[in-house]
Amino acid sequence: RKKTLIEPVQFTNLIREGADFVVICNNDTYLNYEILQYCLNWDSLFRKFIFHLPAYSQEFFSRISSFSQVEFHLLSSPIELKEKSILLYLNSDTRIRKKMKNLSGSLIIDSFNEGNLQFVPKIKDARELLHKFAAFFDLKLEKKQLQFNFSKQDQMKMSVSLFQNRFLNFVLRLNLISQDKLKEIIIFLKQNFPANIYLSGHILKKHEFINLSNLPDMTLLELYLFARNCNIFISDDAAAVKIFQDLQLKQIFMTGDVILNEVASVNIRNLDILKKTVNTILEK
Repeated sequence: RKKTLIEPVQFTNLIREGADFVVICNNDTYLNYEILQYCLNWDSLFRKFIFHLPAYSQEFFSRISSFSQVEFHLLSSPIELKEKSILLYLNSDTRIRKKMKNLSGSLIIDSFNEGNLQFVPKIKDARELLHKFAAFFDLKLEKKQLQFNFSKQDQMKMSVSLFQNRFLNFVLRLNLISQDKLKEIIIFLKQNFPANIYLSGHILKKHEFINLSNLPDMTLLELYLFARNCNIFISDDAAAVKIFQDLQLKQIFMTGDVILNEVASVNIRNLDILKKTVNTILEK
């Protein structure tokens, strides 16, 4: 018999008494967003939610409003785990896992199936793990529509990087294409639209384009705020696009084969459709 990390506890008591619910997230941004949507739908059942997130997304998710009993911490910061908590562990960091061994009186569910609540067969997928946990305790598993609160100071800070002219502002975050394809898309956009273009992620260090700017590395919050100040966000970053869609950002998903529901999607090989799609969005 495989030894668990800690001794068994009275799981139902933790649920009934409203324990702290702690989630150690991984680097999958959209997965973390979904976990937040599911867990925060249980806000009346637990005393406090504590999410430990990567630096890229932590500040963005910390702007979720309407929940006074939620904390958002950096994964890179010291993590203090309290006894008699419910811990959903989705990270492979061994530094954190060692602390779990001394966490008495708690319920631990992890993707390595080494906690004191284990499922057979072993579950590696985080979404399935959450589904099994919810079913085990008869918790309703539904996504909560999250509301965000962004300050005017944030918007002012991000808008200073825009070109000061009357052109349209397009943000391109295209990490899955070659430099040549990126240049082709830029040329196409400039031939069809009077546009300033801002590159995030995949940039052009040497170019002769006018009104083109390479953006510095941005967090998810900075990327969203900047894109919201622009006319269109064009990206092959599915995680960012799906999250921003819930915030009604004007955007286009540039794809090879994958199509995202409810998001304007354009095949990277069909730029004529891109022109039509941009015009449709600009007219809204």
